[in-house]
Amino acid sequence: MLASKQMQIIRSNWLGLRILLGAILGLIIALYFIGSIQENISTICKISALSILAGYAAPKIWVMQEILLINRLENLINKKVDINQ
Repeated sequence: MLASKQMQIIRSNWLGLRILLGAILGLIIALYFIGSIQENISTICKISALSILAGYAAPKIWVMQEILLINRLENLINKKVDINQ
């Protein structure tokens, strides 16, 4: 089943923005570590690639952390309600 033209545009925009976010985060992290690494192009490229991958995965990690935090808070709230009854 193929997605509609509008959905394809939305998906491509979403993917493009995630790649852009990863590239920006990668550049920031690479610039942060650039003084502490050997200054050759291969090392800089490796750190940049790792940072881009980490930036691409970061939103999924944040969502999982949010879900875990909400579950913990709900468990604490439920325990307090059970104790008071």
